[in-house]
Amino acid sequence: MAQAGGSTGPAKEEKCDSGIASFSEVDILDQIQAGVAELELARGPGARVDDACLGIREPIADDDGDTILHQAIIHEVPVVAQEIIYRDVHRRLLDVQNDLKQTPLHLAVVTEQTTIVVLLLRAGVSLELQDWQGNTPLHLASGQRSLDGLLALTSDAQDRHHAAHDSLTRTLEIHNYNGHTCLHEAVFACNYDIVKYLLELGSDINAQDPKSGRTALHFAVELHRPTLVEILAKKNADINASTYSGCTPLHLAVGRGAMDLAVMLLASGADAGLRNMEQDSAFDLAGSNEELNILSTYDDLKIGGQPVF
Repeated sequence: MAQAGGSTGPAKEEKCDSGIASFSEVDILDQIQAGVAELELARGPGARVDDACLGIREPIADDDGDTILHQAIIHEVPVVAQEIIYRDVHRRLLDVQNDLKQTPLHLAVVTEQTTIVVLLLRAGVSLELQDWQGNTPLHLASGQRSLDGLLALTSDAQDRHHAAHDSLTRTLEIHNYNGHTCLHEAVFACNYDIVKYLLELGSDINAQDPKSGRTALHFAVELHRPTLVEILAKKNADINASTYSGCTPLHLAVGRGAMDLAVMLLASGADAGLRNMEQDSAFDLAGSNEELNILSTYDDLKIGGQPVF
Protein backbone atom coordinates (compact mmCIF):
# COMPACT_ATOMS: atom_id res chain seq x y z
CA MET A 1 0.00 0.00 0.00
CA ALA A 2 1.12 3.54 -0.58
CA GLN A 3 2.97 5.07 2.35
CA ALA A 4 3.40 8.70 3.30
CA GLY A 5 6.78 10.02 4.26
CA GLY A 6 8.60 10.23 0.94
CA SER A 7 10.78 7.16 1.40
CA THR A 8 12.28 5.39 -1.55
CA GLY A 9 10.43 2.27 -2.59
CA PRO A 10 11.84 -1.15 -3.39
CA ALA A 11 12.74 -2.22 -6.89
CA LYS A 12 9.27 -3.66 -7.23
CA GLU A 13 6.72 -0.86 -7.16
CA GLU A 14 4.41 -0.89 -4.19
CA LYS A 15 0.92 -1.48 -5.50
CA CYS A 16 -2.43 -0.59 -4.05
CA ASP A 17 -4.05 -3.69 -5.47
CA SER A 18 -1.10 -6.00 -4.79
CA GLY A 19 -1.01 -7.09 -8.40
CA ILE A 20 -4.46 -8.58 -8.91
CA ALA A 21 -6.09 -5.64 -10.63
CA SER A 22 -5.73 -7.45 -13.94
CA PHE A 23 -8.27 -10.04 -12.80
CA SER A 24 -11.95 -9.43 -13.45
CA GLU A 25 -14.20 -8.88 -10.44
CA VAL A 26 -15.74 -12.32 -11.01
CA ASP A 27 -12.29 -13.94 -11.03
CA ILE A 28 -11.37 -12.20 -7.79
CA LEU A 29 -14.56 -13.24 -6.01
CA ASP A 30 -14.19 -16.82 -7.32
CA GLN A 31 -10.62 -16.92 -6.04
CA ILE A 32 -11.65 -15.63 -2.63
CA GLN A 33 -14.56 -18.07 -2.46
CA ALA A 34 -12.25 -20.97 -3.31
CA GLY A 35 -9.88 -19.85 -0.59
CA VAL A 36 -12.65 -19.69 1.97
CA ALA A 37 -13.50 -23.30 1.14
CA GLU A 38 -9.85 -24.23 1.70
CA LEU A 39 -10.06 -23.07 5.30
CA GLU A 40 -12.07 -26.26 5.99
CA LEU A 41 -13.48 -24.74 9.14
CA ALA A 42 -16.94 -25.27 10.59
CA ARG A 43 -18.83 -22.33 12.04
CA GLY A 44 -20.36 -22.15 15.47
CA PRO A 45 -18.97 -22.11 19.00
CA GLY A 46 -19.32 -25.87 19.45
CA ALA A 47 -18.05 -26.98 16.07
CA ARG A 48 -15.38 -29.65 15.91
CA VAL A 49 -12.56 -29.42 13.40
CA ASP A 50 -10.04 -32.04 12.34
CA ASP A 51 -6.84 -30.24 13.38
CA ALA A 52 -4.69 -32.72 11.47
CA CYS A 53 -6.25 -31.57 8.20
CA LEU A 54 -5.62 -27.93 8.95
CA GLY A 55 -1.85 -28.30 8.96
CA ILE A 56 -1.57 -29.94 5.56
CA ARG A 57 -1.47 -26.78 3.46
CA GLU A 58 -0.05 -23.33 3.80
CA PRO A 59 -2.57 -20.51 3.26
CA ILE A 60 -3.17 -19.98 -0.45
CA ALA A 61 -1.50 -16.80 -1.71
CA ASP A 62 -1.17 -15.15 -5.12
CA ASP A 63 2.06 -14.07 -6.81
CA ASP A 64 2.32 -11.06 -4.51
CA GLY A 65 1.85 -13.09 -1.37
CA ASP A 66 -1.72 -11.92 -0.81
CA THR A 67 -4.04 -14.42 0.82
CA ILE A 68 -7.79 -14.40 0.39
CA LEU A 69 -8.04 -12.19 3.47
CA HIS A 70 -5.63 -9.65 1.99
CA GLN A 71 -7.62 -9.68 -1.23
CA ALA A 72 -10.99 -9.27 0.45
CA ILE A 73 -9.66 -6.22 2.29
CA ILE A 74 -7.87 -4.75 -0.74
CA HIS A 75 -11.04 -4.99 -2.82
CA GLU A 76 -13.14 -3.72 0.08
CA VAL A 77 -15.51 -6.63 0.38
CA PRO A 78 -16.10 -6.36 4.14
CA VAL A 79 -18.74 -9.09 4.32
CA VAL A 80 -16.28 -11.60 2.88
CA ALA A 81 -13.42 -10.33 5.07
CA GLN A 82 -15.60 -10.72 8.17
CA GLU A 83 -16.54 -14.25 7.16
CA ILE A 84 -12.89 -15.21 6.68
CA ILE A 85 -11.89 -13.75 10.05
CA TYR A 86 -14.80 -15.59 11.67
CA ARG A 87 -13.89 -18.91 10.07
CA ASP A 88 -10.13 -18.68 10.61
CA VAL A 89 -10.22 -19.81 14.22
CA HIS A 90 -6.76 -21.34 13.91
CA ARG A 91 -5.23 -18.01 12.85
CA ARG A 92 -3.76 -19.31 9.60
CA LEU A 93 -4.42 -16.04 7.76
CA LEU A 94 -4.73 -13.30 10.35
CA ASP A 95 -1.08 -12.27 10.65
CA VAL A 96 0.23 -13.43 7.26
CA GLN A 97 2.51 -10.86 5.63
CA ASN A 98 2.48 -10.50 1.86
CA ASP A 99 5.55 -9.75 -0.26
CA LEU A 100 5.49 -6.14 0.96
CA LYS A 101 5.30 -7.43 4.55
CA GLN A 102 1.77 -6.07 4.88
CA THR A 103 -0.59 -7.91 7.17
CA PRO A 104 -4.37 -7.76 6.76
CA LEU A 105 -4.32 -5.17 9.55
CA HIS A 106 -1.96 -2.91 7.57
CA LEU A 107 -4.32 -3.07 4.61
CA ALA A 108 -7.44 -2.47 6.69
CA VAL A 109 -5.84 0.66 8.16
CA VAL A 110 -4.74 2.07 4.81
CA THR A 111 -8.14 1.43 3.22
CA GLU A 112 -9.80 2.95 6.31
CA GLN A 113 -12.01 -0.06 7.00
CA THR A 114 -12.33 0.52 10.73
CA THR A 115 -14.84 -2.28 11.27
CA ILE A 116 -12.35 -4.79 9.88
CA VAL A 117 -9.58 -3.22 11.99
CA VAL A 118 -11.60 -3.84 15.15
CA LEU A 119 -12.51 -7.40 14.13
CA LEU A 120 -8.88 -8.26 13.41
CA LEU A 121 -7.69 -6.87 16.73
CA ARG A 122 -10.37 -8.76 18.63
CA ALA A 123 -9.30 -11.89 16.78
CA GLY A 124 -5.84 -11.39 18.26
CA VAL A 125 -3.68 -10.03 15.43
CA SER A 126 -0.36 -8.36 16.20
CA LEU A 127 -0.11 -4.58 16.37
CA GLU A 128 3.69 -4.71 16.19
CA LEU A 129 4.43 -6.33 12.82
CA GLN A 130 6.26 -4.03 10.41
CA ASP A 131 5.87 -3.73 6.64
CA TRP A 132 8.76 -3.33 4.16
CA GLN A 133 9.20 0.30 5.25
CA GLY A 134 9.21 -0.63 8.91
CA ASN A 135 5.75 0.79 9.47
CA THR A 136 3.40 -0.80 11.94
CA PRO A 137 -0.34 -0.34 11.37
CA LEU A 138 -0.10 2.36 14.05
CA HIS A 139 2.47 4.26 11.97
CA LEU A 140 0.13 4.17 8.99
CA ALA A 141 -2.86 5.37 11.01
CA SER A 142 -0.77 8.15 12.55
CA GLY A 143 0.14 9.45 9.13
CA GLN A 144 -3.44 9.64 7.92
CA ARG A 145 -5.72 12.66 8.00
CA SER A 146 -8.49 10.92 9.91
CA LEU A 147 -8.36 10.00 13.58
CA ASP A 148 -10.85 7.15 13.07
CA GLY A 149 -8.28 4.51 12.14
CA LEU A 150 -6.11 5.33 15.14
CA LEU A 151 -9.10 5.20 17.47
CA ALA A 152 -10.07 1.79 16.08
CA LEU A 153 -6.53 0.50 16.63
CA THR A 154 -6.25 1.73 20.21
CA SER A 155 -9.71 1.74 21.78
CA ASP A 156 -9.27 -1.55 23.63
CA ALA A 157 -5.56 -1.02 24.29
CA GLN A 158 -6.14 2.16 26.31
CA ASP A 159 -7.38 0.01 29.18
CA ARG A 160 -4.26 -0.67 31.26
CA HIS A 161 -5.73 -4.00 32.30
CA HIS A 162 -6.38 -5.06 28.70
CA ALA A 163 -3.93 -7.52 27.14
CA ALA A 164 -3.36 -5.15 24.22
CA HIS A 165 -2.06 -2.32 26.42
CA ASP A 166 1.53 -3.58 26.64
CA SER A 167 1.63 -4.18 22.90
CA LEU A 168 0.45 -0.63 22.26
CA THR A 169 3.13 0.75 24.59
CA ARG A 170 5.82 -1.17 22.71
CA THR A 171 4.46 -0.14 19.33
CA LEU A 172 4.54 3.55 20.21
CA GLU A 173 8.30 3.18 20.71
CA ILE A 174 8.99 1.47 17.37
CA HIS A 175 10.93 3.43 14.75
CA ASN A 176 10.24 2.64 11.12
CA TYR A 177 13.12 2.22 8.69
CA ASN A 178 13.25 5.99 8.16
CA GLY A 179 13.83 6.36 11.88
CA HIS A 180 10.39 7.75 12.65
CA THR A 181 7.98 6.95 15.45
CA CYS A 182 4.21 7.21 15.15
CA LEU A 183 4.40 10.68 16.67
CA HIS A 184 6.87 11.78 14.01
CA GLU A 185 4.51 10.50 11.31
CA ALA A 186 1.65 12.50 12.82
CA VAL A 187 3.82 15.64 12.81
CA PHE A 188 4.65 15.10 9.13
CA ALA A 189 0.92 14.76 8.41
CA CYS A 190 0.31 17.96 10.42
CA ASN A 191 -2.63 16.32 12.15
CA TYR A 192 -3.08 18.18 15.43
CA ASP A 193 -5.71 15.81 16.82
CA ILE A 194 -3.58 12.74 16.17
CA VAL A 195 -0.51 14.39 17.71
CA LYS A 196 -2.47 15.19 20.87
CA TYR A 197 -4.01 11.73 20.98
CA LEU A 198 -0.66 9.97 20.59
CA LEU A 199 0.73 12.02 23.46
CA GLU A 200 -2.27 11.03 25.58
CA LEU A 201 -1.51 7.40 24.76
CA GLY A 202 2.01 7.82 26.08
CA SER A 203 4.15 8.52 23.02
CA ASP A 204 7.61 9.77 23.92
CA ILE A 205 7.48 13.44 22.97
CA ASN A 206 11.28 13.63 22.94
CA ALA A 207 11.96 10.45 20.95
CA GLN A 208 14.84 11.07 18.57
CA ASP A 209 15.19 10.05 14.96
CA PRO A 210 18.21 7.70 15.23
CA LYS A 211 19.58 9.02 11.94
CA SER A 212 19.83 12.68 12.94
CA GLY A 213 18.71 13.03 16.54
CA ARG A 214 15.72 15.19 15.59
CA THR A 215 12.69 15.17 17.85
CA ALA A 216 9.08 15.90 16.97
CA LEU A 217 9.74 19.54 17.89
CA HIS A 218 12.67 19.76 15.47
CA PHE A 219 10.47 18.37 12.70
CA ALA A 220 7.65 20.80 13.52
CA VAL A 221 10.08 23.71 13.27
CA GLU A 222 11.56 22.47 10.00
CA LEU A 223 8.06 22.13 8.54
CA HIS A 224 7.22 25.61 9.86
CA ARG A 225 4.13 24.49 11.74
CA PRO A 226 3.47 27.10 14.47
CA THR A 227 0.45 25.27 15.88
CA LEU A 228 2.42 22.05 16.25
CA VAL A 229 5.31 23.91 17.87
CA GLU A 230 2.84 25.43 20.33
CA ILE A 231 1.20 22.07 21.07
CA LEU A 232 4.52 20.32 21.66
CA ALA A 233 5.87 23.16 23.78
CA LYS A 234 2.75 23.14 25.97
CA LYS A 235 3.07 19.37 26.34
CA ASN A 236 6.54 19.92 27.85
CA ALA A 237 8.70 18.90 24.91
CA ASP A 238 12.40 19.48 25.57
CA ILE A 239 12.77 23.00 24.15
CA ASN A 240 16.57 22.69 24.09
CA ALA A 241 16.82 19.16 22.73
CA SER A 242 19.78 18.90 20.39
CA THR A 243 20.34 16.86 17.27
CA TYR A 244 23.52 14.85 16.82
CA SER A 245 25.05 17.99 15.31
CA GLY A 246 24.10 19.97 18.40
CA CYS A 247 21.27 21.98 16.83
CA THR A 248 18.33 22.90 19.01
CA PRO A 249 14.91 23.76 17.60
CA LEU A 250 15.89 27.42 18.07
CA HIS A 251 18.97 26.93 15.89
CA LEU A 252 16.71 25.56 13.16
CA ALA A 253 14.16 28.35 13.51
CA VAL A 254 16.70 31.19 13.41
CA GLY A 255 18.73 29.53 10.68
CA ARG A 256 15.62 29.40 8.50
CA GLY A 257 14.59 32.94 9.32
CA ALA A 258 11.45 31.68 11.05
CA MET A 259 11.47 34.32 13.75
CA ASP A 260 7.82 33.71 14.60
CA LEU A 261 8.82 30.23 15.70
CA ALA A 262 11.95 31.57 17.39
CA VAL A 263 9.81 33.88 19.51
CA MET A 264 7.55 30.98 20.51
CA LEU A 265 10.56 28.86 21.47
CA LEU A 266 12.19 31.67 23.43
CA ALA A 267 8.95 32.31 25.29
CA SER A 268 8.92 28.62 26.21
CA GLY A 269 12.44 28.78 27.64
CA ALA A 270 14.75 28.13 24.70
CA ASP A 271 18.38 29.03 25.40
CA ALA A 272 19.81 31.21 22.61
CA GLY A 273 23.31 30.76 23.98
CA LEU A 274 23.62 27.04 23.29
CA ARG A 275 26.18 26.23 20.63
CA ASN A 276 26.05 23.46 18.04
CA MET A 277 29.02 21.40 16.84
CA GLU A 278 30.02 24.30 14.59
CA GLN A 279 30.15 26.43 17.74
CA ASP A 280 27.31 28.59 16.46
CA SER A 281 24.64 29.96 18.78
CA ALA A 282 21.26 31.31 17.70
CA PHE A 283 22.83 34.79 17.79
CA ASP A 284 25.54 33.70 15.39
CA LEU A 285 22.91 32.41 12.98
CA ALA A 286 20.81 35.60 13.10
CA GLY A 287 21.10 37.21 9.69
CA SER A 288 19.91 40.74 10.35
CA ASN A 289 19.67 43.43 13.00
CA GLU A 290 15.93 42.77 13.16
CA GLU A 291 16.53 39.14 14.09
CA LEU A 292 19.12 40.17 16.68
CA ASN A 293 16.65 42.65 18.13
CA ILE A 294 14.01 39.94 18.42
CA LEU A 295 16.43 37.68 20.23
CA SER A 296 17.58 40.47 22.53
CA THR A 297 14.08 41.32 23.72
CA TYR A 298 14.26 38.47 26.20
CA ASP A 299 15.90 39.96 29.28
CA ASP A 300 17.10 36.67 30.70
CA LEU A 301 19.01 35.73 27.55
CA LYS A 302 22.47 34.45 28.41
CA ILE A 303 25.52 33.08 26.64
CA GLY A 304 27.97 31.08 28.68
CA GLY A 305 25.96 31.91 31.78
CA GLN A 306 26.41 35.65 31.28
CA PRO A 307 23.67 38.12 30.28
CA VAL A 308 23.94 39.07 26.63
CA PHE A 309 22.78 42.67 27.13
